[in-house]
Amino acid sequence: SSNKEWRGVVVAPFESGQVEAWCRLYSLLSRVMIRSAKDIMEDVGTIPGCIRRETRVELSSRERLAYNSLISIIKRNIILAEGKGSKVDSQIDSLLHKQNVKHAREALMNCRKACCVAGQLNISLVRAHVEECLHDMRRGHRLLDTRCRCNGIAFDVEKGKPREITGRSGDCPLLRGDSMVVPEQRVRTIASAFLAEGFSAG
Repeated sequence: SSNKEWRGVVVAPFESGQVEAWCRLYSLLSRVMIRSAKDIMEDVGTIPGCIRRETRVELSSRERLAYNSLISIIKRNIILAEGKGSKVDSQIDSLLHKQNVKHAREALMNCRKACCVAGQLNISLVRAHVEECLHDMRRGHRLLDTRCRCNGIAFDVEKGKPREITGRSGDCPLLRGDSMVVPEQRVRTIASAFLAEGFSAG
């Protein structure tokens, strides 16, 4: 590798005091560096000013779609997990949670790549996440809500896999009102859009 060659030709000989290594290093650096000593600068003369060019690259329709889709997913994550009335156990799903620093950094890097036209991003959702969301919409609340007494399957963020919740009474006070229940037609529309083939099984 280039690193191995660099250490063999320059670093190791230089550390052992060989003059040849010093000459190699000087020859290499003299092409890209200028000493700042006063007498050297007088011989060099005025250093040319920095020339900066900025070129804006227009995104194609597919690139705009990929970028906007990525931003929508990030916004949805923050709004649903950090929104008014969110419980502590739901905020752990947020990219702003301290346990999700790695995922937040990855999301920001993906945004940067997308807006810099670094390539087409294949955005995939974990199927278990989508299915849990559909169940929550039909139920009108999350299984991880501290007031919930329903049994079912919820995604464990810390373990990274679904876990079955059992042993609850089933007489859930949150089921007594249906103001938060999403209409079935809308749930089916979302299911058909997000549970297509090719999505991650999770």
